[in-house]
Amino acid sequence: MDRRTIVAGATGMLIVAAGVPVAAQSPSPAAESPSASAGGWTVLAEGLDGPRGITIGADGTLYVVESGEGGAETITTPLGTGQGGASAAITAIKDGTATRVVEGLPSIVVGQEINGPADVAIKEDGTFVVPMPLGGGPEVRDAIPSPLGDNLGWLVNIAPDGTITQVADLVQWEADNNPDAADPGASVDSNPNGVALLPDGGTLVTDAGGNDLLWVGADGTVILVTTFPPTFNPGPPDPNASPDPNASPVMIPTQAVPTAVVVGRDMAMYVSQLTGFPFPVGGASVFRVQQDGTTEVYADGFTNVIDLAFGPDDTLYVLEIAHNGLLSGDLTGGLWSVPAGGGEPTLLSTDLQMPGGIAVGQDGTVYVTTGASIPNAGTVVSWRP
Repeated sequence: MDRRTIVAGATGMLIVAAGVPVAAQSPSPAAESPSASAGGWTVLAEGLDGPRGITIGADGTLYVVESGEGGAETITTPLGTGQGGASAAITAIKDGTATRVVEGLPSIVVGQEINGPADVAIKEDGTFVVPMPLGGGPEVRDAIPSPLGDNLGWLVNIAPDGTITQVADLVQWEADNNPDAADPGASVDSNPNGVALLPDGGTLVTDAGGNDLLWVGADGTVILVTTFPPTFNPGPPDPNASPDPNASPVMIPTQAVPTAVVVGRDMAMYVSQLTGFPFPVGGASVFRVQQDGTTEVYADGFTNVIDLAFGPDDTLYVLEIAHNGLLSGDLTGGLWSVPAGGGEPTLLSTDLQMPGGIAVGQDGTVYVTTGASIPNAGTVVSWRP
């Protein structure tokens, strides 16, 4: 694993304090009435604090994780010094009202990265399932003071009353197993990022640092489903080098960086990739993973994919955080659709600013979070194909 998989605002680490109080149904300043937006999108909520993953409850309520904006506590780790605080949250959006149902979750700003909750799923009993990104090995977690560091790198459950239960220590599993250790540029680096629930009670987790897909049982058992190998891409040009028309570009390993996982009607697992440095335009794929771990490319030609969602007609929606690539400096995202069963992707929208998550309702309505790393300026927007 390689720190080149971590980029500002894309797959930053998440930390969460054990036992922090939950302020159920406290009004969020994000609540707004629906309004028109660019490109045919409708704004459902504004003023969210770095919104990322989004999911839909059984009653149609939208749940969004807000990554927060750090805080006043100075935190020094092997990855750098940051500012931490309890500014992250989970927000419910229902009938035009946004309400924070979980508050006080930690958030860290390191350099230009705003690191907080990245994804969330919800069980039938209302329990939230959250993977806790880290972006390093156990030594990074050990450097974070308690209670901020207590749940780093874990898959946790958060009960409706706010009780946090640790399910599986994914960072320690990575340190003990490191399944892609033979890949170029590999190191012990765990960054649990995406989550999906399974009918057997298990949970799928994509590890953006570990470059793998994991199955986690209710008892905390962790099983490797598959790893995603690096590719080789031309490195960016050296501005200080003398131009040589005969020189070949230097090829460097590009980490896969799996971001999201969804389960299809065929019970296969579909995994998106952000890709690591140099974040090649058009270099990201969506993989179809069978239950025995056999992996194939389901669709490709994307750039820096951050999330996936299936529609009720089995259309797969693919969300890019930066349609022109993270090195372009343009964080306008792209939304694509892939027809049921696979086929040529169609670009649907480039009207989304730094999107972070996507969900699709049973009626086909598409919901997207934007402003994934913008404090108090994020939105949730909707669109009906």
